[in-house]
Amino acid sequence: AGLGFFVDLTKPNFIGRDILLKTKENGLREKLVPFKMQGKGPPPRPHYSVFENGERIGEVTSGTQSPSLNWGVGMAYIKASHARIGAKIEIEIRGQKFPATIEKKPLYKKS
Repeated sequence: AGLGFFVDLTKPNFIGRDILLKTKENGLREKLVPFKMQGKGPPPRPHYSVFENGERIGEVTSGTQSPSLNWGVGMAYIKASHARIGAKIEIEIRGQKFPATIEKKPLYKKS
């Protein structure tokens, strides 16, 4: 979730230290990314699957219809290798796939 700067890995013997060192060495398997739905459609919701080129790459953690942006937005954990700003993805909603794009944070209308 990008919170590694809160942890001092030079401190010895704390719970979770070994796995954090391994993750730092090998890189993250998943990343939390914001996305924007393309066009009209039902809003994204937690636990919906995320796809890229037909491959399931992750899962929506939160989503809604943004009243200020007037489109669906959400956050999803996806495979780190697919976490590219501007990447075209699909969100499966009630058995149908709807197009979306990975965006840069934060998701709000700039004035």
